[in-house]
Amino acid sequence: MPIVTEKINDVSIIFADIKRAVKVDADDLKNEVQIELNKGSTKFIFDLSPCDFIDSTLLAAIVISYKRIVESKGKLKIVGFKPLVHSMFNLTSLSKIFDIYENRQKALMSFK
Repeated sequence: MPIVTEKINDVSIIFADIKRAVKVDADDLKNEVQIELNKGSTKFIFDLSPCDFIDSTLLAAIVISYKRIVESKGKLKIVGFKPLVHSMFNLTSLSKIFDIYENRQKALMSFK
């Protein structure tokens, strides 16, 4: 599965190990978030560093996941934007909503 989760301390890192993220990946992302929420996780990092492209369904999945996380009193950080992905977040103004970091380490440190 190209969407995998790893835990570092109490942070769930959801890693999108794909070049082009499309609808099936969006469904996997939402499922992974729900699994982690069901386990009681409240701190999340989405690592999009391998992604050269994300479509609107993945953007929607990120927004839906963010809403679920916030409703569970959680926090979400996003890392690893390549230029085209960064442009998508800027064009949709989502870069103003999300906490975006250049790498996992900085995102992890922001939870402390």
